[in-house]
Amino acid sequence: MKRKARFASAAAFALAGFLSGCVAQPPVQPPELVPAKLLEPTPAPPPPESMLDNQPAEVKAAVEAYRQGNEARILHDGITTRFPYNPEAAPIVLCKPLRVTEILLAPGEGVENAAAGDTERWMIQPVEGRVLVKPKAPGIETNLIILTARHAYHLTLKSGAKYMPRVAFYYPKEIVAAEADRKAQLERRAKQTATPAPLAKLNFGYAISGPDVPWKPQQAFDDGERVYIEMPEKLMASDAPALMVATDGTDSLVNYQVKGRYYIVDRLFNRAVLVSGTGKDRREVTIARTGA
Repeated sequence: MKRKARFASAAAFALAGFLSGCVAQPPVQPPELVPAKLLEPTPAPPPPESMLDNQPAEVKAAVEAYRQGNEARILHDGITTRFPYNPEAAPIVLCKPLRVTEILLAPGEGVENAAAGDTERWMIQPVEGRVLVKPKAPGIETNLIILTARHAYHLTLKSGAKYMPRVAFYYPKEIVAAEADRKAQLERRAKQTATPAPLAKLNFGYAISGPDVPWKPQQAFDDGERVYIEMPEKLMASDAPALMVATDGTDSLVNYQVKGRYYIVDRLFNRAVLVSGTGKDRREVTIARTGA
């Protein structure tokens, strides 16, 4: 019996030691997982549409000739006479008594003001994106200025036997500049695609302290340029706290964006606080940087 008692006592002692050893071991921390899409750079907006490709065929040909150093020419299409827009020029618009000439502006462009030197013998009537003009007598001449948010049109109106039923414009300088800008954007995008950004090295050296509120972050880390704060998965939008960063001893609001359940701050910081509520209901959680 004594031998059995000693054996049972030794077994119990060994089991207790084994269990105490298990308790003393630190728990295994789960790996720090970061969604790959979170670290992807924000895609650049698509380049603007080609302004040149949206022009009629005769305008495209005239712009191409202008780009090669030729003078922008006047175009004719049916009843329309199309002038190349030039803020330093005043093209001549031929008008005729008892006939109305329609002056069209660029698509989407509205008339803010239209003024003529002779309003006694000329009828000038703005109508949305156009101006209607009509002389009251032959052999008279005046000037017309049309102002819009985008252009100032200077025209010379002449009354005679011939007239232009419709006048419009195309914009060679603007189209060439827009095409050059679009080409530069496409080249930059192609270069960025050919040379992908290096994989970010993440720094998880941040400590989170404060009360166990429902919106207490789970972790924080940075990629050397931005700080990512992972919020609880079931955080309600109404419970989302405000983020303030300590600057010169005071806490001030900082710009950040929300992507999924992450707050993304476009700068590094040493200390920040998440704040919700006011007065007695105010709760704060501190996020402090602990490592490089």
